[in-house]
Amino acid sequence: MLEHINDALCVSRFSRQGHDLWACYKPSPGCTNHKRQTWKRITLLLSTTEMQDYLRQNFQEEIVTKNFIQITTN
Repeated sequence: MLEHINDALCVSRFSRQGHDLWACYKPSPGCTNHKRQTWKRITLLLSTTEMQDYLRQNFQEEIVTKNFIQITTN
């Protein structure tokens, strides 16, 4: 299931052997379906710490990292 960080960024959780891995998605540029947003995966599977680092390095908005941390605690 996709968890929205903001309007332009989502993550999804993959649980394997007791460890959570994450993938990050952005809106697909060629989306023609106006009823539902199509998302394109932009990362490989990353650990929680790796995803936090990725978001911090690539999206300087502090709210992006804070929203991700909030998702990880749910």
